[in-house]
Amino acid sequence: MAWRKAADPFPAPLRVFREELWPPVPGEHLGHYWCCGPSPDPVPEPGEVCGDRCYAMLACKYPDRPEVVAAAKASDAYTRFHGARLSWLAEDIGGYLDEMIAGWREHDRIRYAPFRGPGGVA
Repeated sequence: MAWRKAADPFPAPLRVFREELWPPVPGEHLGHYWCCGPSPDPVPEPGEVCGDRCYAMLACKYPDRPEVVAAAKASDAYTRFHGARLSWLAEDIGGYLDEMIAGWREHDRIRYAPFRGPGGVA
């Protein structure tokens, strides 16, 4: 029936982003931080998670803006969530590209929200 909404291709945990379900994983490399340097097998230093150095830098640069660090951590959790969604779809599914681009936009919206609008730093 044309009026019915198409079935969601994702299982329940991948339908709605919930930050607390996507914590940092020891040894993970998200791919968008300098924490790992130009290594063939990039992993954070022992005792760190990917992004720790960036969070520390943001906390120093914006000491009165804890929402900036919170947004960075939330966007990293979203990166994990989005990667799981893309893995679920696999590259041969028609919606893969649409999901990939939508995920990039949502990541940027989460990460840079504290910098926009009233009270923004940019």
